[in-house]
Amino acid sequence: MSATPTEERIDNLRRSVRRWKTLALTLLVGLGVVMVLGAGAAVGQAQRARHQEEAARQAEMEARQRADDALEQARRHLYARQVEIAAGELRGK
Repeated sequence: MSATPTEERIDNLRRSVRRWKTLALTLLVGLGVVMVLGAGAAVGQAQRARHQEEAARQAEMEARQRADDALEQARRHLYARQVEIAAGELRGK
């Protein structure tokens, strides 16, 4: 007795699945590995970006502090000079 067309299709499908199962599994494992490596790379990049951002913030704070210190020193020099000029005028220079 011969198989019906539906049974033949099912048998062909089963044979195809057996033939391609190893390749399909290999591809799925490869895809999984690529996804894990990609996620790891993304996490590493995010950590490096956060570190660089923090370093930039720190450098900015230090630069602002140096600028504030320089401004304060300039104000002191200006005040000292104004006091010297005023003292000289009082003495009649």
